[in-house]
Amino acid sequence: MATNTTTTLANEYQKYFSAKLLQHAVQLTIMDQFGLKTPLPKKKGAKTISFFRRLKSQVAPSGAGGGLVANVQNLTEGAPIATYSNTTLDRVDVLLQQYGEAAKITDVLSMTELFDALKQNTEYMAEDCALNADGIVHQQLVAASTSGLNGGAPGVTLQQASGSTTEKIQQFYAQGAGSFAALGATSQSGGKVTALDFLKAATGLKLNRAPTFNGMYVAAIPPQVSADLQNDPDWIDAANWGDPERRFRGEIKTFAGCRFVEHTNAFVEDAAGTEGYYVNNATPANKVFRIWVLGQGAYGIPAIEGDSPFNPRIMIVNTPDKADPLNQFMTAGWKAYWASSALNCPFAVSLSARSEFAV
Repeated sequence: MATNTTTTLANEYQKYFSAKLLQHAVQLTIMDQFGLKTPLPKKKGAKTISFFRRLKSQVAPSGAGGGLVANVQNLTEGAPIATYSNTTLDRVDVLLQQYGEAAKITDVLSMTELFDALKQNTEYMAEDCALNADGIVHQQLVAASTSGLNGGAPGVTLQQASGSTTEKIQQFYAQGAGSFAALGATSQSGGKVTALDFLKAATGLKLNRAPTFNGMYVAAIPPQVSADLQNDPDWIDAANWGDPERRFRGEIKTFAGCRFVEHTNAFVEDAAGTEGYYVNNATPANKVFRIWVLGQGAYGIPAIEGDSPFNPRIMIVNTPDKADPLNQFMTAGWKAYWASSALNCPFAVSLSARSEFAV
């Protein structure tokens, strides 16, 4: 006698779709926290933000007046001063660019969907917006530090009264490697960062009198670099000193006058390739991670809050028009008017490193 089972009656069964979405991985982006934010007001006839910087005081390098300020004069009692000092402003121009993304959703999908397609697409595009902006910051900082990138000289052009000049972000390589090629010739262990690398970077910023973030610099590091550091004896010893209050999203520790802030959207290069080019599919053994040690004002970004023309916002069109008279689909999208640029190159250090934990 035949027995009825779930196999013999398989046609009676359907798949049950859970109405709960699984979590997905979201990149931790942090670079928006450290840029100098400047608004671009509406109706001002401008597509470029200009940042200005007063010239720094000049000290005579040698001779009888060595170590003294060149513009300061010896005065004679009763005699008027004969020459006057004059200060000028350097200018960095940053041209904004429009960015955007859109999705199209049919009316049939909206009527029959299990999940809210509009909600899923808008959340997806919001992540794209943040990730793209973070990537632009990384690319601009790399362009300001890497020799020969895109066939041009590195740095940021400063407009001056006497013409223009170029500043470059200082580049270091882990464990004292002299170049990208020299770093690529090391092993993953020989090219990983050490606590000493960050002490050197912070010292360089101090010598350049880079302003701090509430008394400390910021080191933006990916988890691979963080793992190498937490395996460093100097770092481990410093862990016993105690940390001040954490202030930034992703902050894990302080050391050598720096707040260490983790992020997952690292600029990755290929040790077997060309410096300055993003290569995410490099083999683990060849991955080189770009690390930023930053003072305040090292780079600038537009403010993305308030009533701003570059404030990214979702725009939904769900009414019939000449292009879609039967209203068979709706669209949703975002756009932003945005840019980023290095501003004070001496206020940043680029540190390239390999990692024992590259995957």
